Amino acid sequence: MCFAAIKTTTQQDLQSLVRLREGAVHSRTALVNRLRGLLGEYGIVAARGAATLRRVLPEVLEAADNGLSDAPRRRLNEGRQQLLGLDAHIDALTAELTLAAEGDERVKRLQTVPGYGPIVASAFAGAMGDGSQYRCGRDASAAIGLVPRQHSSGSKNVLLGISKRGDRYLRCLLVHGRVRW
Repeated sequence: MCFAAIKTTTQQDLQSLVRLREGAVHSRTALVNRLRGLLGEYGIVAARGAATLRRVLPEVLEAADNGLSDAPRRRLNEGRQQLLGLDAHIDALTAELTLAAEGDERVKRLQTVPGYGPIVASAFAGAMGDGSQYRCGRDASAAIGLVPRQHSSGSKNVLLGISKRGDRYLRCLLVHGRVRW
């Protein structure tokens, strides 16, 4: 039986910052998609992405000939203000996470790995700790969910895709190459 190591207070603090930031990014993505959907119902098409919507939304709100009445304009403006608030919240959490990463020796060492920025290093250190609870690298990879599933019998080894068990956010950061966050 594999036992999980008890997280230190510093590790829990770091992981809570990572989780709060992750949740805020998901909320922003949901809001952007919702606002794009509302615009689409009025025949106004905006390309995907928060940056595009930040640029297009003020133009849409100011244009008088796009068919929007006052109530939808007001709601879209409220959504725009909410988007700007989420952006500020994410920036504040990112700054706090970067500051916390500067004070943690494990995170500093992880940032020496090519491609590891303060966010990925903080997420990794928060989830994995010092690594002493793992016997080998494969055990650590299995904890994240980066090892292939097996459907083996006797001498026939069948390896499938990665198991996708473990920390989904950390695996996303590592697999998709978004390591400079």
